[in-house]
Amino acid sequence: MNAARRARATFLLVALIGGMLRPAFAELRTVPEELSRIPLDSTQNQVLQDLQDGDPEAARALLLSEQKKIAADKQDANLVYLQAFVEQERGNYRGAVSYLQRVKNLLERQGALKDRAQVLLLKRMGDCYYELRDISAAATQYRAALSLCDNLDALAPVRACVLESLMGCAIKQGDYAAAESYGKTLVDLTRQRAQSGELSDQASYFWAQLELAQVYKRLGKLTEGLALRDSIKAMLDRALSVRAQLHAAGALPSFEALNEAFLRGYLAENQPATLAEYLWLTCEFRMRSLPLISWEPDQQPPKAAILCVHGLGLENRAFNFFGREMARRGFVIYAVDVRGFGAWLAAPGQEDAHFDHCVSDLRIVLGLINERNPGVPVFLLGESMGGALVLKATAEINNGLSGVISSVPSPERYGQRRMTWAVAKHFLRNPKEPFDIGKMVTEQATSHEAVKEMWRADPKAKMDLSPDELMAFSSFMRKAAESCKNIKTTPVLIVQGLKDRLVKPQGTYEMFDSVSVDDKTLLIIGTAEHLIFETPQQSPVLLDGVTTWVLHHIPEAPAREASTGPAH
Repeated sequence: MNAARRARATFLLVALIGGMLRPAFAELRTVPEELSRIPLDSTQNQVLQDLQDGDPEAARALLLSEQKKIAADKQDANLVYLQAFVEQERGNYRGAVSYLQRVKNLLERQGALKDRAQVLLLKRMGDCYYELRDISAAATQYRAALSLCDNLDALAPVRACVLESLMGCAIKQGDYAAAESYGKTLVDLTRQRAQSGELSDQASYFWAQLELAQVYKRLGKLTEGLALRDSIKAMLDRALSVRAQLHAAGALPSFEALNEAFLRGYLAENQPATLAEYLWLTCEFRMRSLPLISWEPDQQPPKAAILCVHGLGLENRAFNFFGREMARRGFVIYAVDVRGFGAWLAAPGQEDAHFDHCVSDLRIVLGLINERNPGVPVFLLGESMGGALVLKATAEINNGLSGVISSVPSPERYGQRRMTWAVAKHFLRNPKEPFDIGKMVTEQATSHEAVKEMWRADPKAKMDLSPDELMAFSSFMRKAAESCKNIKTTPVLIVQGLKDRLVKPQGTYEMFDSVSVDDKTLLIIGTAEHLIFETPQQSPVLLDGVTTWVLHHIPEAPAREASTGPAH
């Protein structure tokens, strides 16, 4: 492997481990040479500028004005394609489909509709329908695209994208037999592509297996699922080990550098010839990430392992600051993406929150952590939604854990009436179509503008949730509160900030009272807001308190050797 390919492989691995990337328009200025290869007229230059400035309305108005000057039978397909992109950027997905169909018709009349271009047009129409949660219409477009893929190279990347999208539609429709068929084909295709040695292909293979494993689980095909799980765990373990080595060597590049490097590589591979194609590719660009990441201490073995579970809308990297600090204190810290959040957002059919499966997922991850750290005591830690989840998991597991730390887990929230009204309004329109709750949540979660901006800019954060998801979330939080009485043996530490403007402290105190185990501790931090563990402002009092509590609950060596950890 030459130096350039090694460098690209390192970038790919870190991106796979570190996060999913989707560039914003403000970041398009970082790749001027790719744009410089595309001839742009004054209209296209202005459209690009408007999009970079976050003003798609101005871009739309300009394009409409230009199209009025052109006779219907002389429309420019590139200009219409650009209009389609602007409409989807505005959230007008039906309008985008209409323009994409016009592009297809124009190219057909001109005899310029090549197979690959048609596949991309059909897939993009399917993507727009998928955003509207019109799954039947999306599947129709994807199936048409897949049939045309037979005219392309057998290992063409777009074939894998279409297969994964069809698999996602089948999952959404509850047709797991069809999802299995698409998934098996996808796994075979990505396995062949993974033989290239490129880690981007290996990442696709990892996720194809992970998605198929979820389907096998739904179908009750335990033997097939176990066979896939061994391969998935092996790949995950290798990735975590390499990440730890790169971190120890100080070789982890910045997120911004990764963004630019991968965007350049992706555009170079696809070679867009027009601004419209460039923008669609940039929008569609995704980097696969791992649903589990870690921060390793210098000392081995670590004093203890702590598995962290994030809050609603956040993702595993929200524990970056806490993870670094605790790793310095001799602990190995893991952070997982809850199903439907973070890394799962890049997997069609898996982007909806599934709270009923969360405890099962944690069991599997805890099993992996025990395998990687034999004899090391394991603790669970969660914040907000994650805080409720770890309490529910502890109530169901109730052995094999050395302790559980739960921050602000109460379902009792300020501003609940406003959220209920928003959910009801959107439910009447479409209970499955996501809407943006970001502003409501971030305004209550923190008063620090830098933290709000970091949250809003996080490409793995999930700020769009459907009414169905939000109702399921509310039900889950209340069930988790009720489960506290079933925690009878595992030590519990509950944390609450007195300046929390999202969760009512009284609800947290009531959950603490209902925990059955005698070994329970309540830590109240007067200056803390809702985000306590998932914030750059790590409180020394919190870190010292958690460190002391964990060390106090580490079993003696003989007990540690006898522990087998939670069941898989």
